[in-house]
Amino acid sequence: MDSDEAFKQLERIGKEHMEKWGSQQKTFDELDAFEALRDFIRYGFYRNRTDELAGRYIKYAHDAFSDVSQALENPKERVRLLAKKKNDLVNSFKNKVGLAFPYSKAKGIHPIDIKFLESVCNDFVPSLSKYNYHVRKLCRFYFKKGNLESLSKCFKSVNGVGQKIASLYLRDMLMLYERSSEVEKLTDKLTREEMLLVYPIDTWVKQISKRLLREKKDEKEIASLIIEKCENLGVSALFVNHGIWYLGAKSIDFILDNLDRIEMLKVEST
Repeated sequence: MDSDEAFKQLERIGKEHMEKWGSQQKTFDELDAFEALRDFIRYGFYRNRTDELAGRYIKYAHDAFSDVSQALENPKERVRLLAKKKNDLVNSFKNKVGLAFPYSKAKGIHPIDIKFLESVCNDFVPSLSKYNYHVRKLCRFYFKKGNLESLSKCFKSVNGVGQKIASLYLRDMLMLYERSSEVEKLTDKLTREEMLLVYPIDTWVKQISKRLLREKKDEKEIASLIIEKCENLGVSALFVNHGIWYLGAKSIDFILDNLDRIEMLKVEST
């Protein structure tokens, strides 16, 4: 398969998976303020971890959020309370991770996890006050203005949220936002710089892209090359991005499911 056809297939895979993912998500209006913040938190724990381990850390963080705000019923008030409960939240999270990994320092708490949770309480929650403490209302405000750069800066103001996490969350929220038939489609008219803001570059994207493009570049250059290639082919760069991630994430399953074909593999010298 040549690279042009590979990009078209990656777009197909990414689109199919994002459609399935989007159909299983609550809309912007169905998710309350507390649920929306917990969903945002989820993205911060995928940093350099396997999906399985990240899932466990996400559960500990979600449970800690519930523990410190369970006395309140109003979702907005539960979010607002977190600005005052930083220490309680961190201690609850530490306790849950410590119970799960009592003998393994390697799998213990990384300092960036604590800084991330502290910054959410200290910096991010107060910034949501203008949006009724609802992170998806913050997203909707900037989507309607067409100002993705300012929205990206809001996310990256949180300690521990860099370009990769910010662009991943921004990409997913933009695609989820556009599932509503009542909104203007932004993805069809994003500039090259705006596209870079919603184009996460993870390990899979770097590895597969270098193979397809045969280029050794830094992350921003990789993203630019992929976006340019997609424009020339008339395919969606965002769906290609997600297709690469999905293919990479499922590669182990694919290998295990096709072990009977291993005899076809030719071993070559490196």
